[in-house]
Amino acid sequence: MRTKTLWITVDGKDIPADRIKDSEKIKEKHAKKIIKMATELSKKLEDLKVYIAVASQEVIEEVALEKNLEAGDKKGNLRWHNFDKSIRIENSVNQKIVFDDGKIALAKDLLDNFLNEKLSSSDVWVKDIIVDAFSTTRGNMDTRKVMSLFKYQSKINDPMFQKSLELIADAIDRPSSKIYSRVYVRNEAGEYENINLNFSSL
Repeated sequence: MRTKTLWITVDGKDIPADRIKDSEKIKEKHAKKIIKMATELSKKLEDLKVYIAVASQEVIEEVALEKNLEAGDKKGNLRWHNFDKSIRIENSVNQKIVFDDGKIALAKDLLDNFLNEKLSSSDVWVKDIIVDAFSTTRGNMDTRKVMSLFKYQSKINDPMFQKSLELIADAIDRPSSKIYSRVYVRNEAGEYENINLNFSSL
């Protein structure tokens, strides 16, 4: 912070303006400009995100009305185009999965018992899948690997295995979800090019 004659440090000390280095003055000038531009851009991106969500819901409702269907609120992924398909809009939902620690521990114990007591010689291939699913990296489980166990629900009919999957399903929590919007325009080659709205990728 600064006034006409004084600059104020982070710990509240007053420094006379004539004692401030030129490099500090340059940093101050550019930092003020950057924060102004960044704040304005963030607001515009937020406005665009809201507009895409509202527009997409309007598209859903109108299409549903034309087909005599109930629109409701679209929860999953959505893709739509303009009339000549030169523009494509996509909304994708990324919903993070976390597990209740107590319930997932019970499921793991049950699977350990399954491996030790019930695994038949013909099902040895399952062991590596289960062990891999519950392996940890820096103390964290890979939720994708744990969820992959459900692919074998119809292949392994053992009650202990089935019960462990029930526990895993009951342990699932989805505390938050994020909606990602993407805008594409069709180029002369007929391919869709993403309009980059990711600051880090520009």
